[in-house]
Amino acid sequence: AASQYVFDWMQREGFNPRTAGATPERQNVIGEYGGSAEGTNLLFTAHLDTESPTYEPDLDNAKYRPETLSNREWLECWL
Repeated sequence: AASQYVFDWMQREGFNPRTAGATPERQNVIGEYGGSAEGTNLLFTAHLDTESPTYEPDLDNAKYRPETLSNREWLECWL
């Protein structure tokens, strides 16, 4: 779902996106933007972290660092 969101966004913004990945469930998105002239290229990379907290302390404490769980902004971004 996250990779499809990024793919759709890139398409709307004028990129030429494509997907690649070891499995259909875990796709990477690669997007090209720009002209065809010779020159320097610029590469941006990012990690799509799509796992949200469960809000069950026993499960979350085993998966996340204490400083992550104490970060209110991180917890609220999933609401």
